Amino acid sequence: MSKLYDDFVTVLGQIKLFRWPFWVVYDPGAYKIRGPEIREIRGLIRPGDILLRRYDGYLDSHIITGTFSHAALYLGPVDPSDEVAVPPVGRRSVFFSSGPEQVAHSTAEGVHLEDILTFLQCDGVAVLRFPRELTRLPAPPPRPADFATWHPDERAMYSRLEAGENIPFQQVLDLVRPLSLGQMGTPYDFSFDFTKGNRLSCTKFVAHCYRCVLPALGVVPTLKSFLLGLRHKLAIVPDDFLETDLAREHFTPSALELLKQARTI
Repeated sequence: MSKLYDDFVTVLGQIKLFRWPFWVVYDPGAYKIRGPEIREIRGLIRPGDILLRRYDGYLDSHIITGTFSHAALYLGPVDPSDEVAVPPVGRRSVFFSSGPEQVAHSTAEGVHLEDILTFLQCDGVAVLRFPRELTRLPAPPPRPADFATWHPDERAMYSRLEAGENIPFQQVLDLVRPLSLGQMGTPYDFSFDFTKGNRLSCTKFVAHCYRCVLPALGVVPTLKSFLLGLRHKLAIVPDDFLETDLAREHFTPSALELLKQARTI
């Protein structure tokens, strides 16, 4: 009887009750990334790294194809003085927050900053890193249609890569960092429309921030399937960043196992 009682109480402790909307969920698991893994990631990430994230059991893992369902940009230290680069709509606390280890990304709430400790509460992460010096791809993609509307510094960086010049990544980061802060508060793009820039999905935000190095990165929208193949459209999904020359700096064990099963690593 004692064993049955112990098991019963254990099950009760694994049931989640949501009051609104009213829902009961049995969830015996927890996030796969634990303290030691978080400390390891924090010890190796650098400003400018692209972070890919996944959750087990969430619907978006089935809506979006691939191992990962989310992409973000690690900025590192963000000071209160950095708020000058943020548009007025993004200066609310829900979007902008300072701290020593900040991640910039776009979720349903819009583009915002989040502490790395909060971001890493998930089931799988990949850390991707640019080389110290960027080089033009052998066959770079064509110039985007909106190239003429970019900031002059972005166009200059793009043209330097087009011309075959090698560019130190620090120069790229000096340009990308204020560009990412300038998108704080931008609404999320639920339609995944990569032809418009007034809303940004997670991958669209990361690609937007790094668009000036497209000749070295090569990530462009291609035809993807969504909603279990029920919908197809031109888009960038998180796994697309795995197909670049970015260094695969770190995979959490759970993500690494899934990638091996999918034979993408």
